[in-house]
Amino acid sequence: INVLGLVIGIASALAIISIIRFELSFDTFHTDYKNIYRMVRVSGDDLSEFRTGIPYAFPPAMKDISSIRKMTKLEYLGAASVDVLSADGKFERQFVEGSGVVTIEPEFFDVIDFAGSAVKWISGDPKTALSEPSSLVITRTIAKKYFGDDPDGYRDPIGRTLRFQKAFDFKITGVVEDFPSNTDFPFSMLVSYSSMPILFKERMSDWVSVNDGHSVYVVLNDGVDVKD
Repeated sequence: INVLGLVIGIASALAIISIIRFELSFDTFHTDYKNIYRMVRVSGDDLSEFRTGIPYAFPPAMKDISSIRKMTKLEYLGAASVDVLSADGKFERQFVEGSGVVTIEPEFFDVIDFAGSAVKWISGDPKTALSEPSSLVITRTIAKKYFGDDPDGYRDPIGRTLRFQKAFDFKITGVVEDFPSNTDFPFSMLVSYSSMPILFKERMSDWVSVNDGHSVYVVLNDGVDVKD
């Protein structure tokens, strides 16, 4: 009984330590992780609610604040119906993604750079792949899922077109390694943020409409007081 109790105690302690280490490892592999902050919107009658959504027109108004070294914005779309089109634009097959679809800027990888993780660009130029509207970067898993049957795991998808929600066509301009499990950015399909006016039209200049999926992250300069 004593030995069994000791074994159970040690096993439980190791399991708890492993869980704690995993939880504390979230997003600590980014170069500027100690200076990265997510903006929140304070609301409620007693100003006690902190919401993640930031008005679309707000980030451009912040670009000249000297204490902010870097800034990026994104909109997490979550799920999508995705059609794979052939080279001549004909329907080939359909997939339904329950999560992982996001619109991001090229600057995202300057702020959230995954430098200390296994994430890297497999193909495409990280500086330009997400600069143009209707551009799309996918992860290795999505590339293999949509364009398999190759010794390397998938056929090169660069230049192929995916149609979202039966309405919006996006050209694949890059492939990246899968994002790690210990990150708050569980993305698999990265749509260029410059596509937002196509998707949401009038929202982009609206100071009133707020979607909690629209987030803004900033990197503060060294020595900046967070409250300031």
